[in-house]
Amino acid sequence: MTAGVYVTAQQGADYDSHVIQYEIDIETGRALTEPAVIWRGDGGPWTEGPHLYKIGGFYYIMTASGGTAKEHREIIGRSSHPYGPFEMCPQPILTHRGIDHPIQYLGHADLIEDPSGGWWAVFLGVRLVGDGYSVLGRETFLAPVHWSEDGWPMIDNNEGLVNLEMNVPRIPGAPSPLAAKA
Repeated sequence: MTAGVYVTAQQGADYDSHVIQYEIDIETGRALTEPAVIWRGDGGPWTEGPHLYKIGGFYYIMTASGGTAKEHREIIGRSSHPYGPFEMCPQPILTHRGIDHPIQYLGHADLIEDPSGGWWAVFLGVRLVGDGYSVLGRETFLAPVHWSEDGWPMIDNNEGLVNLEMNVPRIPGAPSPLAAKA
C-alpha cells in the first residue's frame, strides 16, 4: 500500500490565515480529496509556510506565525492522523521575540534529519543593526534541533541555542568523531 501524498498549504490572510490539506495522486497530481482546514495556528496573524512531517508515530504540522517582524515565531502541533486534530506545543519552538538578542524575527523553518540521525533546522532570521534596521534583510540560519523528553522538537525556545556562533558535535551529514576514528 502506498503512503498518502498530501498538499499542505496556507490559505487566507492575516488573522484569517490557516492551513488546508488534501491528498493527491503522486503520478498525475490529481486531487483525490477536497481541501480541509487542518490547522489554525496559535491565534496570531499569518499562520503560514506549513510543513507536514511524519516522524515516529506522529504527524507534525509546523508553521510560521506572527508575521515577519518582532512577533515572528515557529510553532508546531502533532497528531496520530495527518488531518489532526493537532495538539499544540505549549510554546513556540523557535523565537527570540521579547528578548535582546542579535538575531531576531526567527521563523519559516524546515526540519532536517541528517544521514547520521542528527536533527537540524534551517530557518530565516534578521540581524538588526543601529536603529533596528537590517543591512542584509532576511538571512538563512542553521541550528541543531533537540527533542524534548515529551517528544517536541526544540530549536531555540528562548534558551540561547540560536547564536551567531554555536558549538556542535558535527555538521549535518558529517561522520561522528567516533566513526572517524574507527
